[in-house]
Amino acid sequence: MNTSYKINDNKAVIKINKNVYPLSSVKKAIFNYLNDFYITIKEKRNRIELLIETKKEDELIDDNTIKDLLNDCNRESLRYEISVETKDIRELILGRALYSSCIKSDNSNEIINDTKKEYYEEDEDYDINDIAINWFNRRKED
Repeated sequence: MNTSYKINDNKAVIKINKNVYPLSSVKKAIFNYLNDFYITIKEKRNRIELLIETKKEDELIDDNTIKDLLNDCNRESLRYEISVETKDIRELILGRALYSSCIKSDNSNEIINDTKKEYYEEDEDYDINDIAINWFNRRKED
């Protein structure tokens, strides 16, 4: 059983397989529905149960609402898997970018790029305060 649900007027119960949808993905998916519904999460051995109730008693839950929520679970689950699969490469890229920009030689005007051993002279017009300036605002001033 991957997913099943039961609707009873303004309440619904959705049972989700934890092996298919990680709890963190389900939590991110239900965030979009918190303005209109009260949602309770119950974690069982191999499944997650969502107890959903409309905030307005005269409103009903329909199949499309449940299907939209399950689509959001799919989306968040896929985003989670992609982030897990690409974690190492993202860390490598970020680490390499920070590592290269932080190495300085004895001469403070030279920065060493570790992989190519190229030397760069710092731009004399460079101002450390320019780092935190919005690029668009900076271009308006010029």
